Amino acid sequence: MVKKTAKPTRVSKSKPAPKTNSKIKQSKGRTAKPSLKTTITLSASKKLSILLVSDEHEAWDQLDKLVAFAKARGSKYDVVLMSGDQANCNNRFDAIPDPAENKAAILSMERYVKTLEELGDKMFYLPGNHDADVFFASSPPKLGKHAINLHLQNAQICPCLAIVGMGGSKYTLLQKTGETEWVSIYRPYPFSDDSNYSACLNKAWCGIANS
Repeated sequence: MVKKTAKPTRVSKSKPAPKTNSKIKQSKGRTAKPSLKTTITLSASKKLSILLVSDEHEAWDQLDKLVAFAKARGSKYDVVLMSGDQANCNNRFDAIPDPAENKAAILSMERYVKTLEELGDKMFYLPGNHDADVFFASSPPKLGKHAINLHLQNAQICPCLAIVGMGGSKYTLLQKTGETEWVSIYRPYPFSDDSNYSACLNKAWCGIANS
């Protein structure tokens, strides 16, 4: 369930994405850190179990169903990954975040983290473009018992698997079948443009490539 936003902006196929206002701050993402090492050990007969959750948008009834489903399997997952958009903030990189929305979004993120980390031995999560801006900061609030905000960080899950975290979204266009125009479907946040997005992604990736 996704919260409805303002009517999409129609963009000509030949028109590039809007240029960044030079006075607007670029993404305030943190500096990439060394790879986070985990302690998951896999035997030859064991398969890695991962629960991936995304775009919940405060659908609390669905969260209850997910928890019931996960607990019915009888054992915890090795890793729980939550990949963004737990809340419903209408964030824009060129506007100041709404304080009331952010406060509610922080509480929503905390509720999701505390609930889902009980389903796995390890938990990593990312903020989406609809989550509170504080989770993109260099020192985001600590949530839960062992959950880790993986934005612009990376983690070695086991010898054969590593993951790189990149929260938020960039400017995205969609061309519907049979139409010639492109439609803007996502507001970029916290990244102002493709070059800003790529620079941050390279930082996160280089952290794991050099570890």
